[in-house]
Amino acid sequence: MYRTAPGGAVLIPTLDTIADRPDTARLLSREDRLALGQRAFAVAWACLASIADGELDARKDDGKLLTVKEAAPRFGLAANTLYKRWKTDPAIRACTVNNGTDRPVFDPAKILEWQQKRRRKV
Repeated sequence: MYRTAPGGAVLIPTLDTIADRPDTARLLSREDRLALGQRAFAVAWACLASIADGELDARKDDGKLLTVKEAAPRFGLAANTLYKRWKTDPAIRACTVNNGTDRPVFDPAKILEWQQKRRRKV
């Protein structure tokens, strides 16, 4: 598929067309290639970030609570760092469930909320 540029004079191939037929990228101006490349990178980054953030893993948990060791990768921290931050950071403490002990237990759904709030701030 092609779309028309503003003014309707120039046909610009879509990302799907370029993915299917890479030679069509040569038809674009340098500016158009750069703009499409930036959009493609933004999409790829969003997809990779959602995987790295553990959103897919959180959906598979089905209510299973996580230990510090299991939750640490979702925060992007080492387990001992997460434990220290749990003691001092209210945002991380909010991702836990009170289990009546002094050991933190993390709720995957709350971790996902934390990730989404953090992503909006960036």
